[in-house]
Amino acid sequence: MENKQPLYLDVEQTVDHIIENYGNDIKIGMPLGLGKPVPLINALYQRVKKDPALNLTIYTALSLEKPVWHNDLERRFLEPVVNRAWEGVPDLDYLVDLRKGDLPGNVTIRELFCKAGAYRNDPIMQQNFMSTNYTHTVRDCDAYQNDIFAQIIAKKDKDGDTIYSTSCNADTALETLGKFRRYNQKGIKKLSIGMVNTNLPFMHGDAEVPADLYDIIIDDPDLNYPLFQTPRQPVSVADYMIGLHVSSLIKDGGTLQIGIGALGDAIAYGLNLRNKQNEAYRKLLDQSGISATYGDLINKVGGTDTFEEGLYGSTEMLVDGFLQLYKGGVIKRKVYHHAGVQRLINEGKLKDQIPPETLAWMIEQETLHPYLTRKDFEALQHVGVFKAEAVYANGEIVCDGRRFSALLADTENLKAISENCLGSALKNAGRTSVSSPLCHLLQVYRFLSRQLILFIRRVLSPLLSPVPT
Repeated sequence: MENKQPLYLDVEQTVDHIIENYGNDIKIGMPLGLGKPVPLINALYQRVKKDPALNLTIYTALSLEKPVWHNDLERRFLEPVVNRAWEGVPDLDYLVDLRKGDLPGNVTIRELFCKAGAYRNDPIMQQNFMSTNYTHTVRDCDAYQNDIFAQIIAKKDKDGDTIYSTSCNADTALETLGKFRRYNQKGIKKLSIGMVNTNLPFMHGDAEVPADLYDIIIDDPDLNYPLFQTPRQPVSVADYMIGLHVSSLIKDGGTLQIGIGALGDAIAYGLNLRNKQNEAYRKLLDQSGISATYGDLINKVGGTDTFEEGLYGSTEMLVDGFLQLYKGGVIKRKVYHHAGVQRLINEGKLKDQIPPETLAWMIEQETLHPYLTRKDFEALQHVGVFKAEAVYANGEIVCDGRRFSALLADTENLKAISENCLGSALKNAGRTSVSSPLCHLLQVYRFLSRQLILFIRRVLSPLLSPVPT
């Protein structure tokens, strides 16, 4: 079946299309945090706000908003910060009206994540809260019969074609896009919308998608608005010392997950110092007393040498510290998306080259069934265990003009496959796993909000204290 090309529309045309196709009951979902197409949802919201005959339900999570002030004194403290950090970043109109108590009755907002305490005094938002796990977001929005998915996307030219990246929250975006495509193939009308913003980082891998995955693409240079950001906190001396301690407890060949903020930056700095300036690093450990105090613990669970095998990075958010570790040669350990292969690597039996015993080892450790299925074959071929030219057909492996049974329990057959069908080296390794790009913005957002509140309280409390009589 030939793939249908998307419609290229502007914002108002897209709103017209939505209303024409979904009538007076519009249900639209948008990603958590940064991935919302703000100009589109604002235009749709304003159209619904002006027409009581229309009803709009928004399914989303963490609607980002700039800090607001409630009196002139707060304004004088906050306004310079807001103007500097969020200049040109558009507000979500529905959230602005919600804060004012002006959200119209024909608009419903259902959020599954929100800033801590954001709706403490709002019974309607509390009642409409979606209590669900992040991994079940798509499933539960589908249960509510959500019809439209809209997000901002990145784009780039590749071999003369324009390709796109789901970038923000690629996990839920790809799950939704795939589900919507299957619905449309069954004749159930669903709508996928991508709005290009060239300020959005282009994420590769699974996040890279063709244009025909969307029904509508909005690509207007005037809509490349600045993205919502969070100011970085400075790294304190205490943070640096904690980072130095932690860096000595990480073993070469291990896996690293660090959070966002100054402490994560300090840990990344300590690891880079250990790898790039090892002599100075060891001297710092000695002079600070870390080696003398924790030497046995460091030798047991960590190390102070440079990273030969390197670390594998596993993160919910690709922060700058991870990028520096990648560039600095710390994050470089290869990990493969196959449990059997990875287990053999962890046991030291398998390195880059593929020995003929590989299949037998995996059968022995029960990570490969003695009858090889197509799915098993393709998974092993993806990581290089089977030759690229080999194919699986009718329960047989066809390679170099010869056919072999997929029954690996036959010792002679297994030996023949191992001698003739295996690749020479592993491939398609990963060095970093990003489970949810920018998803952890929620944590940053909460942290920033707390810091602003504490700052205001600390500054204003003396001014607002009652004058003694």
